[in-house]
Formats: sequence, C-alpha cells, structure tokens
Amino acid sequence: MVEIKKCGSYLQVDQNGFVMPIDSSSTIQSKWLPIINDVISFYQSEFKANLHSVYIRGSVAKASAVDFVSDLDSFAVLNIESEINQQNLNGFEKELNQKYPFCNHTEITAVSLNDVHAVPDKRKRSIWDELIKTQSRCVFGVDLAISIEPFRLEEMIGHSLYIVDEIKKLPTYIEEDSDDPLELQGLCVWITRRVLRAGFDLVMEREQRFSRDLYCCYESTVKYYPELENNFKNILDLSLNPTAKVDHWLPLVNELGQWFELNIKK
Repeated sequence: MVEIKKCGSYLQVDQNGFVMPIDSSSTIQSKWLPIINDVISFYQSEFKANLHSVYIRGSVAKASAVDFVSDLDSFAVLNIESEINQQNLNGFEKELNQKYPFCNHTEITAVSLNDVHAVPDKRKRSIWDELIKTQSRCVFGVDLAISIEPFRLEEMIGHSLYIVDEIKKLPTYIEEDSDDPLELQGLCVWITRRVLRAGFDLVMEREQRFSRDLYCCYESTVKYYPELENNFKNILDLSLNPTAKVDHWLPLVNELGQWFELNIKK
C-alpha cells in the first residue's frame, strides 16, 4: 500500500504572467536512464524516419521520480500523420512494466506535428503545446518547445472543462470493462486523477501557480474548499491505491461530480 506523502512541485508564474517551464537542466536520476533509453529505441524502431522527437514528462522529467510511485509518461511526435499500431504500443508498455518494477506505470503514445498544435473543443490552446512547452523534457530529436509561445494560467485550464461529462460516462466504461479487473483498476486511477486535477483548475488562478502533481492538486484545492478535505483525501488515496471494486470508489466520484456541476462556472 502506498502511503500519502507530501510530494510534488508547482510551476511558478514569471513577472510577465507566463508559466515558467520545468527545469530541463537538472540531471535525470541514473536509475531511470535505462528505461528512457528503451523508450527512445522503441520509438525509433516503430516509426523510423518519421520520428521527429521524443518527450518525457512528470517527475522523471523533473529529476524527482519516486520509486513505485512515479510513472514514466512519454510521447513521440511524428513528422507526418501515419497509422499507429496501438497493439504494439500497448504490448511495449506491458513489457516495460515487467522489466522495471520500480516504475509505477509507463505511457507510450504518439502524435503528429499537425495534431500537436490542434486546439480541442472548449480549451483555449493545444494540450500538446502546453505539455511540450511547460511540463516535458525532449530526450530525442529537435525540441519543439523553443517555437511554442509561453502559456498563461488561464490557458492551461483543462480538466474541469470535461470532468462532469467524464463522470457521467463512467457507467458505460464500467460495463465495457466489467470482466477485466485490471481495466477497472485502471479506470479508478484515471478518474481519480482527473478529479484531483479538475479541482486544482478551480483554484489555479488564485494560487498563481500550476501543478499536475496529485498531492499538490489535493493540497491546493482543499485550501480554498475545506469542505472537500475528506473526500479529496480519499480520492488521493484511491489514485495511489486503486481498486477494481467499483463500489469502493464510484459513489464518491459521483458525489464529487455533483459538486463540480454546482461549482464550475458555466
């Protein structure tokens, strides 16, 4: 069981109101270099000359990874849109999870240059641009961050735009995954993280700083909404110790979905 510990960090805002990116000059922890090299090699083998660049994000990119807690989130940017063999990507994720047990989870995905700059419905700017500019470290290829305009906090609001609809769709997702405990456990992780980050969206501009780190999202949200203390602490615990037992988390998530519906500005 993973204990809740005060960890994570915030991105600060500079004197011009722009979010300051992670420090990419810090040395990545040596223990994590082999898995990063395996990820780069996989992308090179999978996409060959179409591979533009490879990025990692999260605590590994910030050189602050915690064994058995931190994920290795990575993505490849492709020169042109091409068919992606999702089965190969999923298979490699499982391979890495077995090879590097200290890594909580790995994410392997790819996006084309055109899609990097696409702005999804409801958002002000591209989520990929945001990730590359503020929260990622380029580990292969030409870093796109230098050509992306800086971000203001209000341009980084995202999770709260979708959280109510995502919670309402949970019964469908649960039914689809009802025979697969691992998928249900993964669904628990996904929605609890979304809830925590949606909460932070609501206080981000008051905080005048940004974070996706789960403890930071919990800490900041309950500072302004103390009535959420118990529920958000339980959500944080579930994000760290997920369960396939839907009745252990769905009622709580539904309750918070109703809270979001009342408190998110229309």
